[in-house]
Amino acid sequence: MTPSPESSPPRRGRGKGEGERTGGWQLVLFALWLAWVSNFMVRSALSPSLVGIRADFGLSYAGGGLLATGFLAGYCAMLLPGGLLGDRVGRRTMVILSSSGWTIASFSIGLAPSYPVLLLLMVGLGLTMGCFNGNDRAIVSTVTPREKMGLGQGLSYTGLGIGNGLGVMLAGALAAAWGWRSSFLVFAGLSLLALTAICRFIPKIPRGRAVRFGQVARQVLGNRDLWLLYFGGIPSVAVAWLLITWAPTILLDTTRLDLATASLLVSAVGFAAVPALVGVGAVSDALARRGLGRKSIAAGGHLLLAAALVLLGWSVEAGGGAIVIAGLMLLVSFCQWSPWAPAYALIADIVAPPAMGMAFGLGATVWALGATTAPWLAGTVRDLTGSFTAVFYALAALALAGAVLTAAIRPAFRIGPEPRMDDRPPSPSPLPLRGGED
Repeated sequence: MTPSPESSPPRRGRGKGEGERTGGWQLVLFALWLAWVSNFMVRSALSPSLVGIRADFGLSYAGGGLLATGFLAGYCAMLLPGGLLGDRVGRRTMVILSSSGWTIASFSIGLAPSYPVLLLLMVGLGLTMGCFNGNDRAIVSTVTPREKMGLGQGLSYTGLGIGNGLGVMLAGALAAAWGWRSSFLVFAGLSLLALTAICRFIPKIPRGRAVRFGQVARQVLGNRDLWLLYFGGIPSVAVAWLLITWAPTILLDTTRLDLATASLLVSAVGFAAVPALVGVGAVSDALARRGLGRKSIAAGGHLLLAAALVLLGWSVEAGGGAIVIAGLMLLVSFCQWSPWAPAYALIADIVAPPAMGMAFGLGATVWALGATTAPWLAGTVRDLTGSFTAVFYALAALALAGAVLTAAIRPAFRIGPEPRMDDRPPSPSPLPLRGGED
């Protein structure tokens, strides 16, 4: 995977770069944030739409969950290839292609004539969105000043939670007023706006030095700490997809709310990402500046997630009220989001720039693969037992294991700084050109 001969070495220092001419690293992060908002509005529209989809096509709970699992299957299939393609053809190119793809897919889903076509389109939506994550995180890692890495990763990633919250809230209202198809058609238009911002604000960044694929693969595949971080994060992603897919249905099952009200309450679940990602990301930066590690706060997030899931499972089993269950979902969501800013910043710290596409793409693949069957399994458990309670308890046990795996990153079970594997200067320029880009 060697860049083209015309690739130039990465530039250092504080000269005028492409990012400065287009507004700086903050605007790059804004464009990616807006893309994540539209991305998650489209994918989270499935959650409140499942009521109408199941009614239109006569589906069981498992059949509805299969739509989310189909999306995740396509998503998983492209996460690693998408990151590797970004290393070769340019990460800016890949995020443009990806956002174009989900814009078209969202519009097409709104017109799906049958369940098999809808399932196929959900897989296609996953394929297009799968190209985004590895390239987006690599761009953020490249443009963000090192001393603000946790905050930068967290700020740009809040688009997921905000998109989730807006998507569930607006899709629920649109579905109640005009049917489930309307939300996918409307969100396709918002995705087009995000695509425009990407083309406008994300610059072409000269590639770094040529690095052979084997060198990159050895650094990533042979890194014990990366694998611990990857496997430790699986339960958190599974919880995210459980909430994205089934949260409104859980409220409808346990309360007497209508769809629009349930969707409005559940929308707060996504907004929990903002304080979790920004706050915890800033704390991880403060720890790093004091010579401490980021993994401890990520492991703590997984531990809190386990406790919150137990509380939610108990509340659902006991028939708690709508406000209590929605509040516990909000707590679960906060805990689920909290490990991600320090985790992504940790990858940026311990992986050299030429390997970032593979590192982020492989991580996203492992996390998504671990969560692929969660929506379908949760729906199956609901069909068999009449409740989602057992799912919460099982995920709590997995989250506890995730905390242990994350804490085992070197130095294992200590708060000292993790080993770095990069060649970047301590104080990068506002838009450092650190290799591996367009």
